[in-house]
Amino acid sequence: GIPLPSVGGLFASLSSLTQQGQKDVTPKSHEPRHQNTLFAPEHLSPDAERVLAITESYYDSVHLTLKTLVMNATFDEDTNPLTRDGPPNRLMQKLLRELDAVDVLMRMIRTPFERGLVPKWLNDPHDARLIKLRDLITLGYRVLKQMVKDNERNALALHAHIETIRSHLGCGMSCNITLREIFFDKR
Repeated sequence: GIPLPSVGGLFASLSSLTQQGQKDVTPKSHEPRHQNTLFAPEHLSPDAERVLAITESYYDSVHLTLKTLVMNATFDEDTNPLTRDGPPNRLMQKLLRELDAVDVLMRMIRTPFERGLVPKWLNDPHDARLIKLRDLITLGYRVLKQMVKDNERNALALHAHIETIRSHLGCGMSCNITLREIFFDKR
């Protein structure tokens, strides 16, 4: 079967942050003191630290799941999920759409930035705290790219998240290829 539960488990853990007695669900990334900085501060908010801890604990299973999804979503000899770009596997695209994978992946991608992290911080290759999160988000965008490749229905589903994707441009998450694929060769 398709191993989406580990992605869903990561999302569920991240989402639980606001369900643990917090009444304020305002996205923490809108705090003005860190919004305009290119680098993460030395001390992160408790929610941001928790996001990184959850990412660390789920990293191996989610990374494997996302890599497997990229590999199964295309037909190609390339075994690197970040460069694999063969013809799309139409059955996999359909199955992922039916499993609502676009929304699950976009929640996984969006949630850390609703909990205190700033997208620009992921562009810093020297901040070891953010490497695994950036890897997972980059792979998430890669899965989304392959889902919408030559598939108008999936592209339309992802189009609903275009503002989130645009807010990640230039932040080291490789979302530009996903954004391009939404519109490439579509009517």
